[in-house]
Amino acid sequence: MTERYPTADAMLTLLVQRDDGDITIGFDGYPWHTHADIIADLREQSDPESALKTYLDDLFHDRLPIILVKKAGVLTEPFIPDFPEEPIETQYFEPDESHELRYWSGRST
Repeated sequence: MTERYPTADAMLTLLVQRDDGDITIGFDGYPWHTHADIIADLREQSDPESALKTYLDDLFHDRLPIILVKKAGVLTEPFIPDFPEEPIETQYFEPDESHELRYWSGRST
């Protein structure tokens, strides 16, 4: 089963896929993804389903940032950082790659 959640500006669609007990979260059309059990571990919670619920609540209420990696100005990979309070590591970016920070509502900083 796949749940689809488009951002307010329709720029991105978050997919939550449930397959045989595994829950995968990622953006439609892009390679980045994570899993509910990883989210639970990062949040020090024992229940992946509960961790996912609070994660999505934080994302949908602009408490988690979305990083937009762009190559020559074209979006190549949106992702939600595991540690949002830490700076994005850009030392491995190509010279024509950059990143922007935005939130679910479309607000940027």
